[in-house]
Amino acid sequence: MLKQVFATLAISAGTLTALSPALADYPERNIEGIIQWGAGGATDNVARSLTPTSRKR
Repeated sequence: MLKQVFATLAISAGTLTALSPALADYPERNIEGIIQWGAGGATDNVARSLTPTSRKR
């Protein structure tokens, strides 16, 4: 019984240690979006309209 408790604690501690970088503030660097179609098209207009909203968050 005691071995199971220690094993569970060890696994939990290892999991928390491994996942600690995932708990950092997101994003740590800028996100770059690449639009594959030409400027002035519908896709470009949608991406440009979403950019100010995404910067706020």
